[in-house]
Amino acid sequence: MNCSCSCSLTLTNLTHPQSLSVSISHVDWWIVLPHSQSLNGSLDWGHIAYIGSTFRCSRASRCGTMGLLSTLMRGFVRGADRMSEFTSKRGSRTHNKGRGARPTGLNLSSRKFVSIRSMIPEFVVPHLEGFKLKPYVSYRCPKGTEAPLTAESLFAEVVAPQIEKDFEEGTFSKDQLEKYGFEPTQEGKLFKLYPKNYVR
Repeated sequence: MNCSCSCSLTLTNLTHPQSLSVSISHVDWWIVLPHSQSLNGSLDWGHIAYIGSTFRCSRASRCGTMGLLSTLMRGFVRGADRMSEFTSKRGSRTHNKGRGARPTGLNLSSRKFVSIRSMIPEFVVPHLEGFKLKPYVSYRCPKGTEAPLTAESLFAEVVAPQIEKDFEEGTFSKDQLEKYGFEPTQEGKLFKLYPKNYVR
């Protein structure tokens, strides 16, 4: 925001309720001021984090309320749905400002859109036949090898202790296998398990 005249601003400290009056001209950006910083002198290009209920120029007839006109003008120029500030994260000029995506083609002079395959992003999966490198293992891992995980080892570690506990307590029942994660059917499931995993 730019103001051509000198403006009067009242600051209110969050920890100390007293108010401080400072004279500010040409205020453009606001950031947080540390509480220990002195505000006795005049500030040029001042940076303010918290302001009082009024931030109005002393010469309202000339420049009006600071911030209101600039916000309205930004809305008229850039559109009502893009009233946010320009930042370094807004992307390049090739990004679609409405959807935040790059165009996938070109608009011809005849108002016809031509899609270009090289402009469409796609995932490229390399051919890994003969690839000899192994997955990275952090040096923080303890030394040693571990057997590959199988269905039998997973059952022995997770389900078997629960079955043994219920069998010793006398609460085990063959008709209540769903308690241990058994699924009698795969109908209606998006990802179905291999049929050999089930007893026929």
